[in-house]
Amino acid sequence: MVRRFRALLLDFAWPRRVSRPRQIEYESPSVRRGREHVFAESERLRRSGERAAAAHRQGLAVRHHCKSTGTRGRTAPLKVKSSDFELITRSRSVAAISTSQNLASLDLDPLKQLMAPKSIRLLGISVSGLAWSEVNGDQLPLMLD
Repeated sequence: MVRRFRALLLDFAWPRRVSRPRQIEYESPSVRRGREHVFAESERLRRSGERAAAAHRQGLAVRHHCKSTGTRGRTAPLKVKSSDFELITRSRSVAAISTSQNLASLDLDPLKQLMAPKSIRLLGISVSGLAWSEVNGDQLPLMLD
């Protein structure tokens, strides 16, 4: 009896779709770079100073990644989830986000206005509308006479 049901038992016991590590190759370039952090109960952000510091740290990490890959973004979305799971997203668009201070100031403005009395459970900052910058740096102005 065991022989008869062995194949059937192995079929159910062994998962068919086992995830195996493999390199994923994307056909199109990425359109967004970002970072999110979920805070534990003991470290939830309640004061505006804590919120500003966390947003600045995440802005630096996103900017460092963009700088290392040679990308610039035009839109900076901010994602905030409160401790009661209310989700609020805001975004700002500019010509080009070039420095971490520029990214942090864009994201801190809506952060100051949102959810003043609530504690923050999740904070996410990203840059979208990516454009790859040239090797020689900034683009020179076009002189037309």
